Amino acid sequence: MLRLQRKRDRLLSRLSLTLRAMEAEPREFTYAGSARIFSWYDVRDSDRLQCRCGWSGPIGEMIVEGYNELVDGSCPLCDQMLMIRSFPTVDEVRVAAARGDSGAISDLQHFGAKGQVEP
Repeated sequence: MLRLQRKRDRLLSRLSLTLRAMEAEPREFTYAGSARIFSWYDVRDSDRLQCRCGWSGPIGEMIVEGYNELVDGSCPLCDQMLMIRSFPTVDEVRVAAARGDSGAISDLQHFGAKGQVEP
């Protein structure tokens, strides 16, 4: 039993390192004719989107508008909507935190025992 626990711990450690490496490398998404739809933890602010007008940059440089359940991001040059990103549910935050997502782990601190946002 102890051998299995050690093996499991080594695998979890490797998975954690892989997830951290994935968080460090920005990914590139190209405009494909309509806005891409992402759940909250599918993308990071450092990930890059490329517009049909030629602009390419991180999500953090886009024109972002917030609504009750989502945010949308548009190209800062031509105003083409490039992404729609839904806010996470409490369950999505918990799942992402369990996967080791540092943003989700931080977000999890804002939820109380009943799953409600605490001030």
